[in-house]
Amino acid sequence: MSLSFLPVLPGDGIGPEVTEEALRWMRSQGFSLPIRRLPFGHGCWLEGGEALPSSTVEIIRSQGVALLGAATTPDEGCRSPILQLRERLGLRLMIRPMPPEGPTLVIHSFAGLYAEAEEEGPPAVSRWVLHPHQADELAAEAFSRATRRVTFVDKPTVRRHAAALFRQAAERHATCPWELVNADAFVAKLVKDPESFDVVAATSFVGDLMSDLFAALGSGLPTAASVSLGPGVAVFEPVHGSAPHRVGDADPSGAIAAARLLLAHLAQPSRPG
Repeated sequence: MSLSFLPVLPGDGIGPEVTEEALRWMRSQGFSLPIRRLPFGHGCWLEGGEALPSSTVEIIRSQGVALLGAATTPDEGCRSPILQLRERLGLRLMIRPMPPEGPTLVIHSFAGLYAEAEEEGPPAVSRWVLHPHQADELAAEAFSRATRRVTFVDKPTVRRHAAALFRQAAERHATCPWELVNADAFVAKLVKDPESFDVVAATSFVGDLMSDLFAALGSGLPTAASVSLGPGVAVFEPVHGSAPHRVGDADPSGAIAAARLLLAHLAQPSRPG
């Protein structure tokens, strides 16, 4: 992959601190392209009324990659900057190696609870949405990366229509054994034997829970990183939040892990974004 500069979204809290450490690490690995830091996050919203300016979106789209630090979501009417970024860049899948360099991959689709904004209450209403093409895309990505087995995690004993979509997609793309399991049963097995899993696939919220639990059982959430993929674009970020209470004493391991994923992505142009 070729790019003329690296877009960086430092964001809020510890985001600027850990991204600087990640950039320092990239330089030590020979990365020499210019860096362009872009406005993004709660601080950006406070200054200009936008958490995600259109110029930031267009610059990321033009380069095809970005390194993100962290973002704070306030309660004063500003929708999550991260969710806005996913929507406007068309990001569809998130991949999290667990621990930071494997052997397990957690892949989750931004379908599910994150697909639509929550309806104002009372009562508060969130819709869980899964289209056939989203299940298909998730399955295709999962099997393309699996070496032993793909485990789809949801609640098939209750959500039977969604389970049918998962099964149909898995049957179309299967290149290895696979299973569709209830999330509660999965958690019980994960706690006992986390290394038994290869690729774990789920929709949003469930995928967030699974990957955070993997991280907590391993080297810890501050060390985890992810990449979000969309049409021609990939955004790399540490999994942790903005953690403003840790400013000045932040662990940059997750941001460095994200930078490592980014360099691997740049070195493999055949991998779709």
